Amino acid sequence: LAPRFMRIDDKNANYATFNAGITSGYTSETTRSADGATVLTFTAESEQLRVSKQYTITEGSYEIPMSIAVTNLGSTALSVPMNVQIGSGLGEGFDKASYVFAGPIIGNKEDNEKKLPEKVKDPIVLANPQWGAYTSKYFLFAFMSDAFDNAQIVKQDASAVTQLNGTLTVPAGESSSLSDAKLFVGPKYYNPLNAYDIGIQKTIDYGIFFFLGIPMARLMNFFYSFVNNYGIAIIFLTIIVKLITLPLTLKSMKSMKAMSRMQPEVMALREKYKGDPQRMNAATMELYKKHGANPVSGCLPMLIQLPVFVALYNALLVSIELRGAPFFGWITDLSLKDPYYITPIIMGASMFITQKMTPTTADPTQQKIMLIMPIVFTFMFLNFPAGLVVYWLTNNILSIVQQFIINKQTPKPAVAAK
Repeated sequence: LAPRFMRIDDKNANYATFNAGITSGYTSETTRSADGATVLTFTAESEQLRVSKQYTITEGSYEIPMSIAVTNLGSTALSVPMNVQIGSGLGEGFDKASYVFAGPIIGNKEDNEKKLPEKVKDPIVLANPQWGAYTSKYFLFAFMSDAFDNAQIVKQDASAVTQLNGTLTVPAGESSSLSDAKLFVGPKYYNPLNAYDIGIQKTIDYGIFFFLGIPMARLMNFFYSFVNNYGIAIIFLTIIVKLITLPLTLKSMKSMKAMSRMQPEVMALREKYKGDPQRMNAATMELYKKHGANPVSGCLPMLIQLPVFVALYNALLVSIELRGAPFFGWITDLSLKDPYYITPIIMGASMFITQKMTPTTADPTQQKIMLIMPIVFTFMFLNFPAGLVVYWLTNNILSIVQQFIINKQTPKPAVAAK
C-alpha cells in the first residue's frame, strides 16, 4: 500500500507490517463493500491460531480503517503479541526535507517523541501510545490505535523504524478482535489531523512557536478563500502581521532615529573623555536622560516581534497548501525555489535599501560589514521556497515604507559643537 506521493525504489519493500501471532503464509481476498469501498482481507492459520486482517480502502480518503480478528484453536488461553512496524522502506521512500523534522515519531494526545533516523542509537520508548508514524515535510504514514502498551523508535541499519507493541488475550476456543485501528497515508492538512483529537497534528512541524504559527496558517487559508491565490494570500497575511506589530516597530524605529540624532554628541563625549571611561559613561547616560532616549528601547521591540516572524516563517515552510500552488508568471509552485532567482535578488536589493534607510549608531567600519548581510541573505534565499521569499520581500517593502515615513517625520541629526 505504498502511497503515490512516495518514490518506490523497491517494489517488494514493506512500508508497514502488522503481526499478530502469525507472520507469514497469508492468503488474500479482495471484495467490495456495500458503499463501494475496496476491502482487502488477509487470512492465515496455524495449529493454534487463525488470524484475519482486514483493510478498507475508500477512493478519495487517506484513512484506511483496519481490523484484526484472532481465533484461538487450542484448549488454553493465549496472549498473542501484536506488533506494528512502520518502515524501513519509508526511510528511503519519503522525499528528503530541509529545515523541518522528517523521520519516525510516536505519540498520544499529551506527548510525543521523535528523532532523526541517523541520530537514533538506543530505543526511544513512549508508554500508552495512540499513534506511531513516519513523517516527511508534507506527508504522513501513521498507524492509530490506543490498544498498544508502548511505542518505540528503534534503530534499523542506517535508518530507524517506529514500532507499536501490545498483546491480545484470546480465551480457549474463542476469538478476540481489534477493530478501531486506522492507517493514515496522505498529506498533512492541519484540520483533518487535528480532528482525530489524539495529538497527531503535532507531526506538522510548526516549531517552538506553534501557538502562533497555527493561527497564521489558518489566516492564510482564510485569505485564500477570497483571492484564490496563495501568493496574494501570503502578501495579505504579511500585511496583517505587519499592522499588528506596527506599534512595536514604530517605537523601535523612532528610538533608533533618536539615537542616530544623538550620535555626534555621543562621539564628542567619547573623544572628550577617552582617557576616563567612568566619566564618559556618566556623561553619556546624562545625555540619554536629557534627550529622553534609551538604548534598550530600540532593541526590545524587535526582540518581542521575533517569535511572530519565526512563527510565520515556519507556518509558510510546512503548509502543504503551498505545494504546487502557483503565484504568477514564472512562479508555478510556491513550495519550490524561484527557478530564475528573480524574487531572491529583488529581496536582497530591498534589504539593502532598508539598511541604508535605517539609522544606526554603529561606526563606519561596522556599517560596511553590515552591508554584507543583504548579500548573505540573498544567497541563502536562492534555494528557499518561493512562498517564503514572497513573505520576506513583502515584509522588506513594508519596512521601507515605514522607515520612509519615520525619516520624513523626524528632524535631521544634530551637529556636535567643537
